Amino acid sequence: MAAHSRGVGFTILLLGFLFQQGASLAHDVTRVLQLSIGERAQRYVDVATRAVRAAVSSMLVVGLFDGVATACAYAIAGARVLMGCIGGFGVLGLAGLVIGPVVLSLAREVWEQRVRELASRSRAC
Repeated sequence: MAAHSRGVGFTILLLGFLFQQGASLAHDVTRVLQLSIGERAQRYVDVATRAVRAAVSSMLVVGLFDGVATACAYAIAGARVLMGCIGGFGVLGLAGLVIGPVVLSLAREVWEQRVRELASRSRAC
């Protein structure tokens, strides 16, 4: 789990750096490529940029579709806790098999309680 945490931490730091310094980094990389391979560099950078954007977009679409399809399948099968087990296992390993459903159940209860409170306030006004 410690290696997983380090990987997540490193990824967050790297993405934060790229978000802050991405424009200047892209400019510098393009300039170095132009000096080393000439005018073709800009075309290569454009192709690489489009490929990365397409890959990220397609992964998001597939992830959303997969999540919706899985949730529907679990709902039809009547296995709501199962989603918490799988998610908990993915995040926390074996301990997540127990912790995941508990956290999911508590989050659902807090959400429903908040909705009930808001509904009672709106009726009182």
